[in-house]
Amino acid sequence: MVKELCNIKYLLNLFALIIVPLFCISCSSEVSVDILKKEKSRQPDHFYIESQNDGQGIEVLNSNLFIGESISLYSIERDDRGDFVGNMPVSWASSGGVGNLTIALDGKSALFTPVLTGQSIVSISVNNKVVKTIKIEVGHRDLTVSNLQLSSIQSDGFDISVDVDVDGGSGSKSITAYYCNQTVSPGCDPLVGNQEKLVSSGGTYIGSITGLVNPMDFYNITVESVDSVPVIGSQLSASIQLGGSSLGISNISSSAMTSTGFTINVDFVGDSEVNGSVTLYYCNETDSPGCDPLLGTSLLMSRGVSDFSITVAGLSAPNNEGDEINISVIASDPDGTNGSPLTTNVFLADLQIRNLNVTDVTDNDFNVKVDFIESDSDGSVVLYYCNETDLPGCDPLSGSSIAMNRLSSTFEVDVVELMSPNDFGDELNIQVAAIDPDGAVSIGNLTKTFKLVDFALQDPSFHNITQTTFNLHISRTSNGETNNNVSVLTYWCNRTDNPSCDPLVSGNVYTSEEAWQAWSFAITDLVADPGDEISVALEVIDVDGFSQINPSNLSYSAVYNLSFIVPNPKDIFRSVGPGQTLPLVTSTTNGGNLTITGSTLSFTNPILDQNGVGDALFYDSSGDGNIDNVAFITERISNGQYRLSSFDGGAPIPVFSSSVWKIYRAYDSLASAASGSENSGIIADSDLAGLQNFDTWVEGKDISAQTGSDENWNFALYAGNQADIGPVHFKENKWIKDKGNYINIFTVDGSNHVGVSQRHSGVWSDNHYRLEGNSGNVLYIETNRTVVRGLQIEVTGNSGNTTGIYSRNNSEGLYEKNIIKSTSSGSANKAIRFYNYSQIGPDRSLFLNNIIYNFDTLNSYAFLVEWQKQTDQSARLYNNTFYNNYNSIETETWRSTHLVNNIIITGLGTSLIETGGWYSIYNNIFNDDLVTSQTANNKAGNLTNISASSIFVDINNEDFRLIPGAIANDSGRDMTVDYNEDIIGTTRNLPFDIGAFEY
Repeated sequence: MVKELCNIKYLLNLFALIIVPLFCISCSSEVSVDILKKEKSRQPDHFYIESQNDGQGIEVLNSNLFIGESISLYSIERDDRGDFVGNMPVSWASSGGVGNLTIALDGKSALFTPVLTGQSIVSISVNNKVVKTIKIEVGHRDLTVSNLQLSSIQSDGFDISVDVDVDGGSGSKSITAYYCNQTVSPGCDPLVGNQEKLVSSGGTYIGSITGLVNPMDFYNITVESVDSVPVIGSQLSASIQLGGSSLGISNISSSAMTSTGFTINVDFVGDSEVNGSVTLYYCNETDSPGCDPLLGTSLLMSRGVSDFSITVAGLSAPNNEGDEINISVIASDPDGTNGSPLTTNVFLADLQIRNLNVTDVTDNDFNVKVDFIESDSDGSVVLYYCNETDLPGCDPLSGSSIAMNRLSSTFEVDVVELMSPNDFGDELNIQVAAIDPDGAVSIGNLTKTFKLVDFALQDPSFHNITQTTFNLHISRTSNGETNNNVSVLTYWCNRTDNPSCDPLVSGNVYTSEEAWQAWSFAITDLVADPGDEISVALEVIDVDGFSQINPSNLSYSAVYNLSFIVPNPKDIFRSVGPGQTLPLVTSTTNGGNLTITGSTLSFTNPILDQNGVGDALFYDSSGDGNIDNVAFITERISNGQYRLSSFDGGAPIPVFSSSVWKIYRAYDSLASAASGSENSGIIADSDLAGLQNFDTWVEGKDISAQTGSDENWNFALYAGNQADIGPVHFKENKWIKDKGNYINIFTVDGSNHVGVSQRHSGVWSDNHYRLEGNSGNVLYIETNRTVVRGLQIEVTGNSGNTTGIYSRNNSEGLYEKNIIKSTSSGSANKAIRFYNYSQIGPDRSLFLNNIIYNFDTLNSYAFLVEWQKQTDQSARLYNNTFYNNYNSIETETWRSTHLVNNIIITGLGTSLIETGGWYSIYNNIFNDDLVTSQTANNKAGNLTNISASSIFVDINNEDFRLIPGAIANDSGRDMTVDYNEDIIGTTRNLPFDIGAFEY
């Protein structure tokens, strides 16, 4: 302001040449003084390191800190009088390596945090010159230990914990629990007993005492803490009484059934205190269908050395001969029970017959067989039959009869050389009946109707059609079985290439391989192009005669003239985002305008990393500002460019620089996708009127080349706002396809799918796609040639009998890179149930690089084979990891399962249960040695009695990667013909590692 006044005076008073210069010199002098003062105030002895900013603190000369503390430091400038000038930016530095110095962006302050004990020098510099230093000494605070807690008290151990001051003590602190058996050694000193070193878990130290062998004993416990600094709270002491051993029951069995009673046995373990009991409950299912035994009669069972048993006798009406009795056995024990309840059913009859089979049927012969159980040998079975063709509605019990022959477990009879009026093609009604003074019962349907022909033929069908292969399959009825004198041949020719060809004349001839109740042809030398029509002739000859379903007639020979079209499927993509009902992105949020040229979709600005294949794009193609078209992403090129197709796999409607568009997930759950119920957010969006029902089918679609749209369907799964919830059902009678078409259910992973992977990295993650269910079948696949890749599936709840994946008739199916786990408390759960009865062409299903764990409740399974083809084709389990499952793998029928390169570490049950046997067991790791007793066609390279701790990185956190030097490394079988990756896509090197991971 003084300077401005000088200028004004200079202009107005030019004549005052002396006054004005003097005033201006004064002004100049004041400015000069200010500069000098400023320069002088920046002398080194005017900079300080203080405890607060704005001059409110005091100078920090030196500081003593403990680990866990920190100190804020401020650079302050003061004048000669010590008055505050300002918070000044300086250069900070520290030495000594005992702490971290975090410097503010403006350089005016810093935070020092100790990490080690020792000394550090902190300095500040101005113009590369150190102007102030301080010394910081770092030490440990005294260690404080308190709050000794005992928990999870069992019959054989307990958990122990103490609270520890997180910031106290040094890195050398040691906290140890000592314990001794007061019951065995009264007055014992824990410090001279056993010990368990406690480990850190945040603000507590914890440990587990296990392996104690005397339930109900008292124990003295002392926790002692040692450190290089003083310890406050050591020693801590307590005492505890162990729990009793729980009563576990299993293996319910029935015996000595009569018309008035029965005997029930159950095995038991535990209950060393003999304070448990077992009670039998029963009710009459025949008189009260669905009755609950717990609401019926109850009887206390008698304890034996290793079982409880009871004999129920003297039953009378309404408990009559042949009645079915529902039974439940309940264990009770104040120390807990497991395995309870056990259930079964019995019949009030000594002789029980079931499973009627008719075989070896010709035009005048047949064989009848029925299974039975009986404790003695005084019962008999009689076959009755009559001619339905001659006497419609006839009762077999009023017709002819013949006594059946008793064998070890069956009654059988051959009826031979029937004569007129029992003629070729006639239908016979038969029934078997049992007779026994101790009571007899017929279980299930023991009547049957069949024709006097060798077999009856169903309609033939085609499968597995490609440009080089096809399968032809023709089934016969199960009430007849050929006597190996039937001739079944097939012929084919290419009608498109040779319009006048006759398969019987110019075609190649093939003989069948017989399947279960069927003949099947696998043609592998087909020569055809997509769209070609192939003519096929199927010829059947049998001197014993057969019947045809369509047309309905009797014959000794028949020729079926057939044809099929070679498929050329289009790929259809649909995205699934659990709970993602809102638009992912719109023209007003990201992306700007879009352009569609050919199949290429381009945005002026990039869209989200989370967008990818299968997402539905709704857009304005006419330029009138209204959305009028829908298309689907089929490939990601970058965040700004994608490939696109119409809803039916064709070319999308082109558009240039449209500014009106939205992108949604096509479906908001996998269950909805399987049934065709589009994203509820799309349905509710009024801007999309007329476009919401882009998939017009319900519960499935005919995607076959022969009768349908000739498509492959790809369901792309994304992580959502929540877990996806099952059950999900891909229905065989709704999704119609042959083996030339496939369904692919997969989590998006690669950059051609999406910008950020939605797939797990080999360890369970709630941040990636996961499917949960607590009852029934979480994922039910009932269609062949279906792929399930990269899913996380969790069985939850407590209902029991829940299955993660039920694979039924998924011939040539593939299940790979999935994680399946259980957190259910229910019993009899299964990770995977495998059932393959279709047996059409190649039936093998491949289970590859999966991790299955914690199916550890009673009678649960990791993998259960219920039915499969009796060749080497069926279930193939390669490089899977099974851990902590009650039972790992059982095959119930036919020696067809392959086990190669699997890690099988079971839980309470067994690794392998042999019912139907295995085709091959190669190079697997087992934690028991049951593989040595298993029946298999081939068996080699297996490793037994291996512990989980010697294999996996972190079993406590469910990380099943292999540790360095694990026995699984390089111990596998070369399977490069089938695959070359592990669960996370790592290339498998020779020799393969065992398990889901390649080290």
